Amino acid sequence: MAALPFPHPTTLPPGFVMSRVTPADVPEMADIWSYTYWWSPSAEAMRAWNEERIRRRLRDPATHMFKIVDTTSPAQQSIVAWAKWDVPVSMAGRLREGFILYDDDDDDDSGHRKTAAEGVRSLPDPPEGADIPLMNEIFDGVRRMEEKWRAGEMLCLTHICTRPAYHGRGLGSVLLRSGLDAADAAGVPTYLEALRLARPLYERHGFTAVDRLVVNHGRAAVEIMVRAGGNGER
Repeated sequence: MAALPFPHPTTLPPGFVMSRVTPADVPEMADIWSYTYWWSPSAEAMRAWNEERIRRRLRDPATHMFKIVDTTSPAQQSIVAWAKWDVPVSMAGRLREGFILYDDDDDDDSGHRKTAAEGVRSLPDPPEGADIPLMNEIFDGVRRMEEKWRAGEMLCLTHICTRPAYHGRGLGSVLLRSGLDAADAAGVPTYLEALRLARPLYERHGFTAVDRLVVNHGRAAVEIMVRAGGNGER
């Protein structure tokens, strides 16, 4: 099992284990991915798109994904929640050293990931049936917000999701808290984009809404949230 860059969370219920994501986890992770309303009506097309996007990011040395597994489930070690963090290159020697710990086939002899393949952060071709103008509006808007708030200089939580049957058990908070503890220890600020319903969760963990991305003629909005580092850095 790939090593975590921080102590295993003690707040996980018995039978739940947290570890790094591996390529074999991708299909199950894609099934858990939260619904986004520009998506194709074809579940098969969206699953394939999600799998390709996750696989690309697994090849990115600055991306770190963690999963929570329910070892007591009938499915035998079913993934029930996962999160994705992006670590800026500018954090080398601080948080970055703690997060780059891998023991899979992509490691080099020093224990660091090899250079990422070209294009790992590019999006796969849009899935058939997707609302492409709306998809472009959302991703272009997210990029503008990341540039405006200099997200590239912060630890970024770029995805977190839980199986619906496991909602309310605090698993998302465990995934979130683990990364934030590492950020606090290094005095690193954190950035994320949240749906409105998730805003109270992030506020409880010290995030502040600093902006809002409104899309689809005002029908939807994404909260831009920032959290100071452990030493008060913003």
